[in-house]
Amino acid sequence: MKNLIKQKMKWCRLESLMMLAGLATQGVAAEICSGAPGDLHDETYSAAQTTCTSSTRIDVGPNVIVVSGAWLSLYAPVVTFSGPVRVQDRAHLNVAPHYSGSVVLNDTGIVTCSDAGSNGLPCPVAAYPHQDAEYGRDKTHYDNADGHAGFSFTKLAADGNPLLATAASWSCVRDNVTGLIWEVKTSDGGIHDKANTYRWGGKTAQGSGYGVYYPDWNTLVDGSNTEQLCGFSDWRVPTRAELQSLVSYDRLAPDAVIDENYFPNTVNTHYWTAQPNAVDPSTASEVDFGMGFFGGFPRNVTLLLRLVRSGP
Repeated sequence: MKNLIKQKMKWCRLESLMMLAGLATQGVAAEICSGAPGDLHDETYSAAQTTCTSSTRIDVGPNVIVVSGAWLSLYAPVVTFSGPVRVQDRAHLNVAPHYSGSVVLNDTGIVTCSDAGSNGLPCPVAAYPHQDAEYGRDKTHYDNADGHAGFSFTKLAADGNPLLATAASWSCVRDNVTGLIWEVKTSDGGIHDKANTYRWGGKTAQGSGYGVYYPDWNTLVDGSNTEQLCGFSDWRVPTRAELQSLVSYDRLAPDAVIDENYFPNTVNTHYWTAQPNAVDPSTASEVDFGMGFFGGFPRNVTLLLRLVRSGP
């Protein structure tokens, strides 16, 4: 088991490093999708609406970027993501059939640049252009008043009413960029306690009959909906993209890679998502808030969990 977990961690960290390296990639703006079937890679899609179709399959990645205001729609019987895809600043990625939807993600939280020997440098660095900190909300909406850099959060009381950023006690957080509302973990020993762990596969887990589904986290999902946490009764387990949207990559262990001014009691370790892993029915997707990477763990391993609901 330990060797399997190490292999999973090694894989997810390598893939995430690839994703981070691709965040600042500036491809050629594309008005149409190339290839039949589509093979989309190293491109920045900036058209108001771009649709890619194939009679068989579309392979996406690496280093595909969908920029602010753009729509990239992928229609094929099989759509596979072979590398990292960056959807930024209220752009939309639709995948069909069966898994259509729009994705709104936060920026990375990185606000400094690097050269060959140093990190934390002011941007730009002449010999090393097009770095992550030079693009996106961290550049265009830099404001620490309601969250680090380009992040924007609102604290919510137990009844759902908004609170001042200086409030000392709150139960939920609304992400003003993604529109998602998040559970805030506690240290009181209750159902929202930061130390509670679960096997994967309870209510709101995606899929059905694909591997083993454990009911462990039903206590948290049902309890949150019954109590109407922050005034809502539609709490669920987040997708991988939703959960990773909280990661702030400017932070380093032993701190959790999240804005703890809004998300206290976050443990710098792995949190489950609602998504199974398509290539292995014995594992499911998770996000590591110690490193900021994502990967897959065996479903019978107990991990932490944070609930979400779609706003408003």
